[in-house]
Amino acid sequence: MERELEKRQALYVYINRGAHIIYIITVIVSCIGLVLDGINMNSISDQIIFVNLVTGIFILSTFFLYVLKLMKLPTSFAITSYSLIVNFIYALMRVQFGDFETSLFLRNLIFFALLVVITYIIVNKLHGIIQTIIQIVYVITGTIKIENPYLNDSLILSIFILISFSAVILYMVNQFSKNIHELRIKNTIVEDQNELLNKRNKQLTEQKERIKEQAIELIAQKKQLTEINKELENTVATKNKFFSIVAHDLKNPMNSLMGLAELMYHNYQEYDKKTITKYLSIIYKNSYSINELIENLLLWSRMQTVGIKENKTPIFLIEEVKRACKLLESSYRKKEINLLINIDPDIKVYADMFMLSSTLHNLITNAVKFTNIKGSITISAKISHKNMVVISVSDTGIGIAKEDLSKLFQTDHNHTTQGTNHEKGTGLGLLLCKEFVKKNGGKIWVESEVNKGSNFIFTMPLSEK
Repeated sequence: MERELEKRQALYVYINRGAHIIYIITVIVSCIGLVLDGINMNSISDQIIFVNLVTGIFILSTFFLYVLKLMKLPTSFAITSYSLIVNFIYALMRVQFGDFETSLFLRNLIFFALLVVITYIIVNKLHGIIQTIIQIVYVITGTIKIENPYLNDSLILSIFILISFSAVILYMVNQFSKNIHELRIKNTIVEDQNELLNKRNKQLTEQKERIKEQAIELIAQKKQLTEINKELENTVATKNKFFSIVAHDLKNPMNSLMGLAELMYHNYQEYDKKTITKYLSIIYKNSYSINELIENLLLWSRMQTVGIKENKTPIFLIEEVKRACKLLESSYRKKEINLLINIDPDIKVYADMFMLSSTLHNLITNAVKFTNIKGSITISAKISHKNMVVISVSDTGIGIAKEDLSKLFQTDHNHTTQGTNHEKGTGLGLLLCKEFVKKNGGKIWVESEVNKGSNFIFTMPLSEK
């Protein structure tokens, strides 16, 4: 577009220079014509007058062209004004030589006056190449009229006006085309800007999607870190639990066992049979507690490290309950506890036998431990509507405080309560029960009130076979 404008400006400059050259040629031709007319005159005084007129016309024309250039008026205005001046000079010449015609003078005067007006009104409104072309037409028209003052003014003026209005129409069409061209260029620019904007919007959308994906990824990483932190907390709690058991629950019965064994070793002959029986009973209880604790501790440690893979099979529930009760028969009979089993013999669960047996053993052991002498323990089971077997171990023991219920199955809490016969517990058995029940697809919870007993409930999947 810039090259096209440069070409137009260069062409306008060349044509405008051509108009100035034609104007100068017109002045020179007019002057030469006057000189030739003067040469044909016989009187020296007449020839001097003509020379003065030619000189005046040339000087006046040059001055007029200079003034128009300073005022930046069109060249056509110069030629029409010049023609008007020359008309007056011809009139003066004809008056001088007795050849003056008033009608011809007035016609030429009106003709050139109209040219001046039309030049000012029309040509001055035009621009560029069209203006320059009209200037050339005006120069030629003025020149013809100067050299042929008897030509038909109406015809020349009509042609002149027709050319002028044609030029105006051509100019308007050119302006309209130019406007359309500019609109197309602007439209192209707008389309390019829209395309650039669309690309930018697409980039922003892609960036937004990437940010959204990164946000989702950060949320996932945060969730993963939360889970890792939770696992680390559980690991720390497990470690603390382990050291707590080793430091307190294992150390105390070992100290008691070693103390009694030392007394028996050094003073055996001094004790009577009743005292020896008492000490041996305490040694047995502590040895049993230590053995049970070590078994649970090893089992729990294995669960926390490599884990225990479950081997699920259909199991008659009542058989496992009776087997667990048989192992603890001496304990609950010694406290004269009434143990009731209320289980349908046909109920079968789909579980790992070792895990089910360990869970029943730990729950029944706790029930015996915290039930008063001549109390009762009831083991029952029923089938729920979700194809699960609900198993409960309830007792009439000392119960559990409400604020301690939520701590029973948590690793980071060490809840220990002394049994009714001064038995001690670590709470480790309940943690094993929770892990075993969970691995078999069940849940475990407790219902209890202080001095009213406890009811430990867990579920196992019902066997369909």
